[in-house]
Amino acid sequence: MVTTQDIRYRSCGIVSGWSEWVRMGETSGTLDAQNGVTCFQIASTGIDNLIIQCSLEGSGWMSPIVNEETCGDTDNKKRINAIRIRLVNVPGYHVFYRVCMNDGSWSDWKRDFDIAGDPDGSLCVIAFEFQVVMDEPHLLYRGYVQNVGWTNFVGDNQVLGIEGKGQRLEALYIHYSGPGKLIMQANVENKGWLDEVSNDVVCGTERQGLRMESIRIRLLNVENYHVFYCVCIKGLGWQSWMKDGEDAGTEGSGQMIEAIRIRIAM
Repeated sequence: MVTTQDIRYRSCGIVSGWSEWVRMGETSGTLDAQNGVTCFQIASTGIDNLIIQCSLEGSGWMSPIVNEETCGDTDNKKRINAIRIRLVNVPGYHVFYRVCMNDGSWSDWKRDFDIAGDPDGSLCVIAFEFQVVMDEPHLLYRGYVQNVGWTNFVGDNQVLGIEGKGQRLEALYIHYSGPGKLIMQANVENKGWLDEVSNDVVCGTERQGLRMESIRIRLLNVENYHVFYCVCIKGLGWQSWMKDGEDAGTEGSGQMIEAIRIRIAM
């Protein structure tokens, strides 16, 4: 199984130069509209067959390269406006990636050599995220935490949030790859139960200072798999595992969720 320790990547900004290496699922780039990405590298120990291609402003699509090589303008003059990535001869895995353009918008997640970006337009890439996932249902998730903001992505069954410090979890974002959809619903301070949202949409609130008190998560149109989740409540610690749309947390008692773990299993 490919893990976050197997893959790392970095990008070169036209203003800032090369960034630090980041792990799979994290953001590479500065999110500065003036600092377009001119080239990037993906290094891996778990896979050897990545094919990577990018489009440069004024030049179009460059020749494909493989992992460990540099994709883009090594002279750091032309900005990238689109990328596409695929795996060759690695059954059971797919690549997912998305880019942030210099107008501040993130593309949808693309996979397996679909185009992410704006190869025919005037926008350029300022950041990107990348991951490799298995055919079976798989998820990555991150949260908006009091005094922290958005965390990095964590994988199946990992702890998201800060236990025992009284810092509320305010929002949850889950990237799900697999059949069907993943549906979430949050119970938020002063708002009650919000409308259901699907994966790759923010569940909860951000920058409003409101605690998430309970949550429901379920899979839609997925046979043979279940989603399990448990929450850590301030003053109460970790609660029992819930599954498939059951309430995890408290309601009406004013207690905050500090952390959460989520996993998918048969």
